[in-house]
Amino acid sequence: MSEKLEAEEIVAQDVVTTDINNSDEQDSQTTQEQTDVTKSKKKKHHIAVEKIEKVKELSNEAQSIMEECMKNIDEDLEKLHEQKASLFDNSLNRSELLLEKVGIEDEKLLELPDSEVDLVNPEVEEVEIRDLSSGKVKAVFFSIISGIILLLAWCYAAVSQLGLSIVPEKIPDMERINKILEWTSAQIGQGNNANIGSAVVIISVLFVMFVVYLVIVSTRANSNLKIATETEEAINTYCTKREECQKKMQLIRTHIQETTKTLGEYGILLDEQNAKISRALYFEDGESYYEMHQLTKDEIDRTKQIVSSVKLLLSAPIAQSGILTQSGIDTLTNAKEYIISYLEKLYKR
Repeated sequence: MSEKLEAEEIVAQDVVTTDINNSDEQDSQTTQEQTDVTKSKKKKHHIAVEKIEKVKELSNEAQSIMEECMKNIDEDLEKLHEQKASLFDNSLNRSELLLEKVGIEDEKLLELPDSEVDLVNPEVEEVEIRDLSSGKVKAVFFSIISGIILLLAWCYAAVSQLGLSIVPEKIPDMERINKILEWTSAQIGQGNNANIGSAVVIISVLFVMFVVYLVIVSTRANSNLKIATETEEAINTYCTKREECQKKMQLIRTHIQETTKTLGEYGILLDEQNAKISRALYFEDGESYYEMHQLTKDEIDRTKQIVSSVKLLLSAPIAQSGILTQSGIDTLTNAKEYIISYLEKLYKR
């Protein structure tokens, strides 16, 4: 008999334990569902604000990188201009005077040409980032207006049905107010009860105010989310174009640096050629090209070639609309190849 009772107690305990476990699982599942619902019901306005904040960060980051890139290019352009000015005022000018002295006529540069460097890419337009408003102030204002309108509507309907004058004789007229509230109560089948009537008026007014507030805030939230989503897409496109633009800017910067270096090398070559021609003019009897020794003529011809190459490099456009020009690339390539060829011939002698 005792064994039977013990068995029944064990079974009962198992049933209770199972019920508790099932209850815990249901509570856990309910809690999880509530959490998911809470997350899914996260206010659209807050999501929109988060998107806009992210967009601002991306825009500021892209702008900061671009400004740094432009700053570096400006510094490189300044060095290029200094190198060009130095070459133009000294070595090149001296070469042209010497060539003119030996009777070589060539179009002389009267002023330093300005290389075209247009870094503005018209395809990359700034993205307008609008600050978002929750619309709560507007919602409160219109909800109050709606509540006042409904309250006046109740009063107008009541005085019309009761045959009262629209304009009260005295303010406040409690008897008139009680009649209006009693009429309101009667409209829902509760008889002439002023307390119920006042409750109906207050609840209906508050309900309408809440609905109007909710509609306006919800509409603004949807609008904000749409604006934020469109802005996010626009900034992603903007950042992609900016990255492409930065790569092109780096190519331009490399080109500027290579041009500066090449002009410096041409300055060294011209100084050497100028010295050779000056030596020939001093020691040789001839004063014109045709009276010079053949080796001197060769040096004069070489100097003329270098001068022509320098003039092309000085005036070659570098960039247009943020892109390297093909003529600028070709001119620099030819100039560098000439130096290589010059040095190869020089050291093969």
